[in-house]
Amino acid sequence: FSGYGQSVIMLFDNGSVFGLGTNNNGQLGDGTNAQRNTPVQVNINQVIDITSFYYGFYYLLDDGDLYVSGGNQEKYAIPEKVMENVRSIEQSMFSQWDLYTTVITNDGELYRARNEYPNNDHYIYGIGNLVDLENEFEKAYAYRENLIGIKEGNVFVAGQNSYGELALGYDGQTQMLTMLELNNVTEIFVAYQTVYYQTADNRFFASGKNNRGQLGNFSNEDSNELVEIFFGLKGNAQGFTVEDDGNG
Repeated sequence: FSGYGQSVIMLFDNGSVFGLGTNNNGQLGDGTNAQRNTPVQVNINQVIDITSFYYGFYYLLDDGDLYVSGGNQEKYAIPEKVMENVRSIEQSMFSQWDLYTTVITNDGELYRARNEYPNNDHYIYGIGNLVDLENEFEKAYAYRENLIGIKEGNVFVAGQNSYGELALGYDGQTQMLTMLELNNVTEIFVAYQTVYYQTADNRFFASGKNNRGQLGNFSNEDSNELVEIFFGLKGNAQGFTVEDDGNG
């Protein structure tokens, strides 16, 4: 699944994509601007990954081509190719209106893709080359002034770090790639200035902004250190404790 702005698309194992919901900018890629209250097939196949921006979607094909739908109701009502030789795409979120897609090519080039006002068209910006950073990440997330990458389960970070979201133990900028003390990381999700990490054994961690309790630790204090997220716990405004019940 991927979705935003009252539209959602679904990727199937056979590489086909279906969508439903708002379609005023052609974001469902069916060649129309008609709202869909039942799933309609997007005019694209052989898709291996999908991401979203506020008025549209990106599609990565198995041959490395990157397509876009939406953003501009006249131009992208049918998905159009915008890049070639792409290795991976990853979703990042900076705010309610800013959804980024981090694009890595097979040559290690790093790009950031998103929509921009006033015409809601999509734009792709070159950021740099991961080879120059001496870390050819398997996955990377670039949003505003931060860069986060995964290599062999290790996480490397650099950037603005305004709310401690890079989990370095302090708030503030760092220009040097630093490896976090967290292993076996498989997925990262960036939401505004909060970063979430999932490990291979399905443990979840987070760091950064916590003004709405998004770190899941029964507080509203930002954290510049990793906080493990537990599920099914009970607590109150004063927090909670985890105790050994004798059964491990």
